[in-house]
Amino acid sequence: MHVSATTAPPPEVLKMLAGVVPYDGPRARRTGNVYFLKAVDGSHPGRRLVMDDPGTFSSFSLVEFNTAADSPPDGRIQSIGPLSMQGVTLPQFALVLEAFLETPVILDGDLPASERYDIELRGTYENADALIPALRDQLGLELIGSL
Repeated sequence: MHVSATTAPPPEVLKMLAGVVPYDGPRARRTGNVYFLKAVDGSHPGRRLVMDDPGTFSSFSLVEFNTAADSPPDGRIQSIGPLSMQGVTLPQFALVLEAFLETPVILDGDLPASERYDIELRGTYENADALIPALRDQLGLELIGSL
């Protein structure tokens, strides 16, 4: 099966993504900055690998986003955290980061896209400058911005 970023996904892919990734039609082409998500060497207690189990599914017990009551109608997310996510893939986590950062987040080719993790990120973050060191220190994940 071929899936393209510029055309609508096939119905079977939409069914798989339903509930995980909201689909509002084809994504608009964007130009500009992106973040690359890379792993930092070492052990990080905030990101734990979930042993493979065919029945494993994703769950988000706590994902907190805050929008200001007087924010513009675009609904921009004002802050993120704390996060408690179970059985999520790094591409799913990247989508959460992308929603907050309003910038595409691309996984480094060395990161496993299908392995599932339990992710615990403590604290509340209002901008990328505060979030990036927390991701590195707590989860062992580094966001590197493009120019």
